[in-house]
Amino acid sequence: SIEAGMMGIAISTSETSQEAVALFDNLRIWAVEPTGPAITQCWITVDGLVNIRIGPGTEFASVGQMMAGARLLANGQTTDDDDFIWWRFADHTWVRSDVVNWDEDCSRLPQVIR
Repeated sequence: SIEAGMMGIAISTSETSQEAVALFDNLRIWAVEPTGPAITQCWITVDGLVNIRIGPGTEFASVGQMMAGARLLANGQTTDDDDFIWWRFADHTWVRSDVVNWDEDCSRLPQVIR
């Protein structure tokens, strides 16, 4: 994974062959649209009880819960293998974005390598 920048893939053939076959496992490509400058933190709030996990992904252990009305600052984000966005807090715990409320600006938090 890379945090920012560009990545390239090159495929080449030999002088005696005009055919190339490239096989990829789990290759993902996204078009990225400009959203403005990155931000360093944004507010996450909850309407009900929400599990906080030790890592991004439901396979990581729950290490606590956010109670209804709780408000925490997120400082990073990542997308898991199931395409869920996870918000990271300062103590490096995580919460999934679809179970909390978040500021629109949260989408501009820096990407975190898992």
